[in-house]
Parts: sequence; structure tokens; C-alpha cells
Amino acid sequence: MRLSARLGCWIACLLLPAAATAGASVVERLRLGLTAEHTRLVFDLSEPLPFHRLQQPEGQTLLLDLAAERLDFDPATINWAGTPVSALRLQPAEPGEPRRLRLSLRQAVSARAFVLGPDAHGGDRLVLDIKRAEPASRSPAVPRLRAVREGWHEGFSRLTFEFDDEVAYEVSQAEGGGPSLAIAFADAMLEPAELASLRGGHSAVAGARLQGDGAVEMVLAEPRRVRDYALAANATRGYRVVLDFYPPALQESAEQPARVSAPLPAAEPDLARAGPEAPQRRQLRRSGNGPRRGAGGMPRRAADSPQASRVPWEFSGTWEQEWAVARDGNQKFEALLDSRVDLALGDLGSLSALGRLRLDAVGDLGPDSQRPWNYSAVNGPWYNDRHAGFDLREFYLDTRLGNTYLRLGKQQVVWGQADGIKVLDVVNPQSFREYILDDFDDSRIPLWMANLEIPLGDAAGLQLLWIPDTTYHEFAEPGTPFELSSPLLVPVAPPGLRLRFDEPDIPGRLFADSDAGLRLRGHLGGWDLGLHYLYSYGDFPVLFQSLARDEAGIYGLVEAEYRRNHLAGVTASNVFGPVALRTELAWNSDTWVVGNNLAEGGVTDSREFSGVVGLDWQWRSDRQLSAQWFHRRLSDHRDSMYRRPSEDFLSLLWLENFANNSWEWRALGLYSVDDEDAMLQLRLRYWWRSDLEVWVGADWFDGEPRGLFGQFDRRDRLVLGLRWGF
Repeated sequence: MRLSARLGCWIACLLLPAAATAGASVVERLRLGLTAEHTRLVFDLSEPLPFHRLQQPEGQTLLLDLAAERLDFDPATINWAGTPVSALRLQPAEPGEPRRLRLSLRQAVSARAFVLGPDAHGGDRLVLDIKRAEPASRSPAVPRLRAVREGWHEGFSRLTFEFDDEVAYEVSQAEGGGPSLAIAFADAMLEPAELASLRGGHSAVAGARLQGDGAVEMVLAEPRRVRDYALAANATRGYRVVLDFYPPALQESAEQPARVSAPLPAAEPDLARAGPEAPQRRQLRRSGNGPRRGAGGMPRRAADSPQASRVPWEFSGTWEQEWAVARDGNQKFEALLDSRVDLALGDLGSLSALGRLRLDAVGDLGPDSQRPWNYSAVNGPWYNDRHAGFDLREFYLDTRLGNTYLRLGKQQVVWGQADGIKVLDVVNPQSFREYILDDFDDSRIPLWMANLEIPLGDAAGLQLLWIPDTTYHEFAEPGTPFELSSPLLVPVAPPGLRLRFDEPDIPGRLFADSDAGLRLRGHLGGWDLGLHYLYSYGDFPVLFQSLARDEAGIYGLVEAEYRRNHLAGVTASNVFGPVALRTELAWNSDTWVVGNNLAEGGVTDSREFSGVVGLDWQWRSDRQLSAQWFHRRLSDHRDSMYRRPSEDFLSLLWLENFANNSWEWRALGLYSVDDEDAMLQLRLRYWWRSDLEVWVGADWFDGEPRGLFGQFDRRDRLVLGLRWGF
């Protein structure tokens, strides 16, 4: 069946229950949304109202006339705390007159009423907006989404949206806990990349997309009852909107009064204390400015009381231990101790520092160099050898200048979402110490930069980057298991010829050698769109080759240099029922390709087009399949180049959660269509407790030495690991 036909059937199934109950004009429920200045009452209707009228007589009273047969909710159950409304009651209807709701007010207000038709947020609705005549003073800045976090408790799962300022919101769901859910944030700045974790990353959500009106539309893996409430900001956390998802078996216990905002609890529930039977997944994909594994991705210490929540600093961390065994014996027995400190600075913002200590009892992965040559003068590890290393992983200040958001310091920025192979995720260089087997969050090398984000209306934003840090890719050292050897990447000397490598000079001028980038993102016709540009030095050095002579005879000389490149790219994504479509396209002005023509220095420059198209399909409730097609094409290909004019790669990612989300299975396969080599990465994880996970897995390579994966054909390994958060 075609996708459009399946989508039509799915939509029809959603509409059948509504059609079955049509025929009576009923106000089914009342939902309430709150901000410091604005109160919204949403009356959910069974069908369009033929008539409504809002009156505001003298005094603190509002009268709302409704041409409805009845109300299916009790006005006395509504909690009006924090609103200008003190009470609502239904007046007896006079013969021939419509039903009238009387709202008693605490102060003078202005009000308006309007009707909304069926859309992604719900069915027919009558909306009443009430605004204080003299609102409390507050910043006109647009609230910005900081993070999306998830947690698992016994009997339900939790999704938390954290903002840097108070935000009004409205949750819409089909009656009875249907398979779709929408949450609309009023006048808030949302990034599509912040919602990447909902692309099958949450057990209750199969897919999500950000609509142009600021609403997040989510497709649920199975019908669930949702409880929503807000949490006030404190010294270490921003304003939070929380969604609790209850499985069908617990729907009755999850039912709450029909309202959007519950009274604000004193502190956020402590996810780290959910108990040994409440596994929590930490692998949230975020835009590159979020917490990393071992830092903000693990549970933090929650406040024990409202007084404790005012402490202006917060500490968290992880200990990760992984043992890898290759064909020829132990490859690593590595401990990573990550720690993070967040310091609240009041109106100045917040300061975050992330440190990492590495200890490896085996040391086969290296490096031997105390300071690898790829690092700039202001970057790199503080101590480093094959058995130990210590580094200030990230260090940045978050602040706001009016409506503009600034992150200043050592950080990561993520532009792409492709699995396995990067297309647009090239702002930060990468460590290839374990090739591409490590998580991208760990293999990216943070850079010192200024990261400015400017909201452009309600549905667009501009990101500007200035990167004076001239740090580039770090490669596995010669003699280590993942040393690059494919002729597609590095020169290969013929038998009997010595080869000498001259390390490149790192560009060091503050302004002339800085990188700069911009990203424009927005929403159009249901699509999340992005335009990207990056002017930078290529992270792969250009390897010029020549023949030279010394006392011992002729040898091959490889001289490395860094050259400039212009990158322009486009991203687009959309959600169609249980299927998410995403694509990344990139054009590079200067891609240097290794070849065999020494007259040209053994390398040749070419323009390159690359792209990826991905489909993410939520299969059943806790299974996801993601398929990708990568394509690369050299516009100025020459016969002397070792690379082909065009190359294609395929990938398949299989994710599955089972046993009440205590277990996770992840399998990622990458295949080169042209070289017929492949890589397979398998992981089986178990959450022993909410803050402790263990895993077992395997990394497998196959193919000829020429290929990007086949060069490691004999580097297969088994892994066993654990991670503990504190």
C-alpha cells in the first residue's frame, strides 16, 4: 500500500470515533493555560458552536454565552490559583436563552473569545483569552527551549521540556488517550534539533515534528493517558513543562482534572531516586549545545527541599568502564570519569564546566603523544599518554542579551542527525582514536567559540558562529588498531620505499585563521528546514606527496597542510504518521582527494556534493527501523584520483526496547555499495537501576583493505561495559 494511502487510512481511523459521537452540541471539557500575564481557557467542543457571545459588564465579571446542549465537566473542580479568575459557575438557562457561564474576577481584565476549527491540536474549540489590565513587569524576551529530558519511573515515563523563561502551553489529546498528542507553546523559540530525541528516542513517542505555530505534534507508540503540569524555575533549573505518560493498564489511575497546568510543586521529582525497577535512558540527541554523556545526560542531584533548590551550583557526573577484546587480545580496559559543575549567575546566566579523566590499563589505543599535533595552542588535553589523560572537556557561559542567546566558551555544535557517517555535522572536529565506533558526543572535539542565536519571529531563528580555535581531526597514531590505511584517505608507499611524514603547521592567527558559520532554520508547510554555511579550514589535512633524497637514498615525503573550504548545506525533515523523513545536502568548494600523480603533489582539488536521505519508521510500540542512503559525487573528478566519481553508502539502524524498557537492543550496519565492505555495531543494554546501566556488544568489519570499513577487516572486537551516574 502506498504511503499516502496508509496515511489516509490512519487519519480516517482517528476521525471515526469523533464522527461516531457527532450530533450533539456538547462542551466536553475545559483546559486552562497560565503565564504571568495571560490566562487561556480552552473549551473542547463535540461539534462547531453555532453561536457564542462574550460580555464584560461593569465590575469584575465576564459573561460567556454558549449555544451548547450541556457541559460535560464540573466548573467547581477547576483550580484557579495564580489566575485573575476566582470562580466560574453555570447560570440557570432562561427559556429560549443560551447557557451562560459567569466568571468572577479578582481584578480588572481585558478578554477576547474566538473559535478554532479541527487541526493537529484537537477538534473544535472555543478559546477565551484573559489578560490583566496591568500585567506584572517581565522581560519581553521570547522563552527559549533549553533541553528535552526523559525519565522512567515505575508505572509511567516522563518527558520534560525546560525553558529559560516562563511559557504558556496547551496540551491536546484525543479523548480517552488516543495515539496522537500536541503541545503548543505560546511565543516560544523551539529548535527542531532539540526535538531529535523524540525521533523514536522515547518509549511513549514514536515520532514528532515542530509545526510553524510553535506546537510540537507527537505520534504515540500506543494509546496512553498523559498528565501535564508545570514546574517553576529555581537556581539550577529553568521553567519546566512536564508530561507523564501512563500505559493503558494504568489509565484510570492517571486521570486528572481536565486542565493544562497543575499547581507548581516546590521542586522537580528526583529521577535518580525512582528505584531499582525504574530504568532511565540517557542517550538523548540534542543540538550540539546540550549536556553530553557523563555530564548533563545522566541524572543530577535533585533538591531535597525548596530551600535546597536555591543552591546556585549543581554537580553531576558519570563513571564509565569498558573492556574491549580484539582478535589478538585485550584492546582496552578503560575508565572514563566525567564530572560537570553548573553555576547559576543570576541575571548574567549560568556557567558550566565539564572535565574528563581517562584511565586505560591496556593502552593499545594510544596515544603516545603528550600533545597530538592537531590541537591549537588553546585546546588539547592537560595530560595525555596511552594509559591516562585529563582534559577540560567543555567550559562555557550561557547568557542572554535581550532576545539574543549567547553561549561563549568551549563547546559542541551539532548541525546534522545522520547515523554513522557525517554530512553536515562538521562544525566540531572528531577524534578517530576508535575510528567511528564511539558515540559522536564523545568523539567530537569541543572548540572555543562564540555561539549566538537570534530568534526571527515565532518560527525561525538565526545562529551565528565565530570559531577562533584552530583544532582539527585527531587520528589514531601509527601502530594502533585504528590507524588509517585505506588509499582513499592516506598515501600508501610502494614496497621498498621509505615514507616520511611532516606534521602540518597549525594556523594560529586570531582573526585571519578563524572559522565562521551561520544557520537559518524555520518551518514551512509542516517541514523543519535549515540553511547552513561554514567557512573553515578542512579538518582533514591536505597530504602533498613528493620524492626526496637523503644519505640513505630516495624516500617518499608527505607534507601536510590545512586548506580553506566553503560548505553550504540544506536540511529538511517531516513526520508522516509513524514515519519520519529527513535529509541533509551539502556542497563543499574544496575537497582534496589522494591520487597517484606526483606532478600534482599526489592530491587533487575538487568540488563535492554529498547528501543523505533517511527514513525512521516506528515499528510496533518499542521498535524503530532507520534506513539511510548516502551519496557523494566529485564534480571535478580526474583519472589520477583513487576515489571514484561517485560513491554510495547504505545504513540500517534497528532499535528495540523490551521488558518494560529495562533492556535496549541497538544494531547499526553500514555498507559501501562500491567497495562492498561493511561495518556492524551491536549493543545490548540493561538498566540495572535508574542510574546504572550495563552492556555487552560487538564491532565487526569486513571487506578489502581499500575500503573505508575493509581497512579494519581484522580489527573486530567484543565489548563489555557499565555506566554509573551520580
